Amino acid sequence: LAYVEWFTAFTAPDPNTGLYKISRSVRAHDGARLASIIEIRSIRRSCHLYPDFGPSVPGDWTSSTVLDRSSAFWVSPFSDRNAYMTIF
Repeated sequence: LAYVEWFTAFTAPDPNTGLYKISRSVRAHDGARLASIIEIRSIRRSCHLYPDFGPSVPGDWTSSTVLDRSSAFWVSPFSDRNAYMTIF
């Protein structure tokens, strides 16, 4: 089994970078993150999330806290051939 936190679906890629912007899926009534316990065999592949820093990287973000502190992320379809084939 695996614990999975859900994110929004891809929309159109950013026209300048080709990256897809996503954010956490949350419950409408309380803003709690949507998460599930799923079977490992249901996972098609992992992906790298690149934090959306904005104009500068906040000084209090570390590799240990960035996933909790960033409200949006970028996903690259160009990270490897398999990612490209999965997204497209």
